[in-house]
Amino acid sequence: MIDRLIKPFKYYLHIKKVKTMYKISIIKKLIAQHYLLNEKGFESKIHSHPYKVEVILSGNKLDKNGYLVNFVEVEKIINDIIELFRDKILNKLEEFTEFNPSLENFARIFCQKFISQIKATYINSVVVKIWESEDAWALYQEDVQS
Repeated sequence: MIDRLIKPFKYYLHIKKVKTMYKISIIKKLIAQHYLLNEKGFESKIHSHPYKVEVILSGNKLDKNGYLVNFVEVEKIINDIIELFRDKILNKLEEFTEFNPSLENFARIFCQKFISQIKATYINSVVVKIWESEDAWALYQEDVQS
């Protein structure tokens, strides 16, 4: 009986802590329009989506204030990027001249714009997840060097 109780405990003693990770997330909303190239039917015609954009930042260290990153600075960057797309037809924007404005491309373009503007020391991963409806989303992740 006692062996049955000790055996699981011994197992937990051998678990090795691999990595500490902090994550923060900010979610914002916007409405934009697009049409998909090489499609037939509804998706090939201009239509709107109530997009929801989530930016998730990860890192394994905090700054002297106990922050992974300052939320106010991150929100400003996200809001500025959102204003580039809000109430616009994505197909007509420079960012999409060479790309179909798919959800996947939108997530990648948003993420890369965000990375080009963030100046946080301890971030090592940026994830952008964009929903075009309650049940359809795409995610793009890029690792970054501090």
